Amino acid sequence: MADAIKISVVVPVYNVREFIPGAIKSLKDQTFRDLEVIIVDDGTPDDTNDLICREISSDPRFRCIRIPHSGYGKACNTGMENASGNYVAIYEPDDLLAPDFYECLAEYAKSYPEVDVFRYNGFFKTNGTDRIHRYECYPKFTERVMDKYGTFRIWRFHPSVFNGIYKTSFIRQHHIVMCETEGASYQDVPFMVSLFYAEPQVFLINQAKYFYVSHQNQSVKRPEDKLNAIFLNWEHELKWVKEQGYRDIGFCNYKMLMQLHFMTSRVRDPGEAARIYRYVCDKIDSMFFPLPEVAPLRHKFVCRTLYLSALFRRITGFCFR
Repeated sequence: MADAIKISVVVPVYNVREFIPGAIKSLKDQTFRDLEVIIVDDGTPDDTNDLICREISSDPRFRCIRIPHSGYGKACNTGMENASGNYVAIYEPDDLLAPDFYECLAEYAKSYPEVDVFRYNGFFKTNGTDRIHRYECYPKFTERVMDKYGTFRIWRFHPSVFNGIYKTSFIRQHHIVMCETEGASYQDVPFMVSLFYAEPQVFLINQAKYFYVSHQNQSVKRPEDKLNAIFLNWEHELKWVKEQGYRDIGFCNYKMLMQLHFMTSRVRDPGEAARIYRYVCDKIDSMFFPLPEVAPLRHKFVCRTLYLSALFRRITGFCFR
C-alpha cells in the first residue's frame, strides 16, 4: 500500500503584503487537505507578520516562521528544512493556484511512488485579465515516468520551481538547496541545475493549474540591480557541483551562460554589461568548453557567441574599462 501523501508548501514572503490575503485564501481553498503550509517571513519591515498571523490563526495546518531578512533563497531553504511532509512545494504568494492544484499532484504521487519530481506541463501567465499557456512540452513527453533526459524542455527554459512537488527525501539526500544570496535574484535557476545533476525520476502531468501573475513590483523586472547576487549564485552552484563530485560542469556552464545572455539583453548601463562580459571571461577559459546534450543547437550558438563576444572585448579592451 502506498504511503499517505502529505505536502509541505513553503511560502517565502517579503514585501508582498497586498497579496497575502489572496495567497492564504488560495491555499485554504485547496481541495487536498493534508497540507502543511510553512510561511517564511523574510524579515518584512511592515506589519506583514501580524497580518499573516491573523489570516492563519484559525487553521492549524498553517504556521509562520520569521527570520532576519536574508533573501528568497534562505527563506525557501528555511521552509524546506522545517518541512515534515513527504513532498515539498514552493508557492510564491503573488501568484494563484487552481483549487485542485495539490490534489492532482498528490493523486499522481500515490500512483507513482518511484517518481522524485512531479510537474505540470507549463503554467498560465496572466496580468489579471488575459492569460497565456507558457512553457508546455509536447503531449508525447507527458503522462509517463522519465529520467532527466526524457524531455529536455524542462531544463532549458523557465525554472518554474513552483509548478510541482519534490520528494522531500530526494531533496535532502542530494543536498539540493536554493542559493542564499540577498534579495530575490534568480536563485531558482541554480536550484534546477542541482536537480538535474541529482538524476531525478520525473513525471509531467499534461495539465496547467498554476497562474503566474505579472505585476510591476516583481524582482525579475529589475535585473540590472541584481548582478552581484547573480554572480554569487553561480559561484555557489559551481562550488556545489564540485563538492558533490560531479566532474561534468557542462550543464552548469550552459545555464549560467544562458542566464547571462538574458541579462545582457536587459541591462541598460554599458558598465553593467561590461561586468557580465568580464565574468564570462573569468569563468570560461576556452571556446571549446563542453555543453550538454540537453542544449539545443541555437542555445549552443548563443553560449559560444556570448563567450566569443566577451573574449573579443577582453582582447581589444572594448567596454572593459
